[in-house]
Amino acid sequence: MMKLIHSLLVRTALSAILPLSVVFAAAEPVKIVAFGDSTTVLRSSVRQVYSQRLPDLLKAQGIVADVVNAGVPGSHTGSGEDHGGDGNRHAKDRFEKQVREQKPQIVILQFGINDCWVDKGVLDGRSRI
Repeated sequence: MMKLIHSLLVRTALSAILPLSVVFAAAEPVKIVAFGDSTTVLRSSVRQVYSQRLPDLLKAQGIVADVVNAGVPGSHTGSGEDHGGDGNRHAKDRFEKQVREQKPQIVILQFGINDCWVDKGVLDGRSRI
């Protein structure tokens, strides 16, 4: 199941980027930041996450890419102050340094699962955002 989900994520990312192949078919690499949660972060349980696969997949389409992985497990689109603060740095906390300062031409946003998560064991729990 995880293999299927990962394959779908890669196809979705490629379908968004490939129409731009004419624009980015140049000698200079296009800089891409993969900004997200555990669906983006490098992990030992997956041979290659989508950000690791993208350079070769894009190269096959004539696009040279430098892909920066800015995934953090447990991260959501809010900040560390949301939901009582959990000690994690979330999207709002990380965006300036991990995305804007990188000056990418393309940003892949891969969030959502942790935004709607409700803590187990909390009967009237609310989402984390």
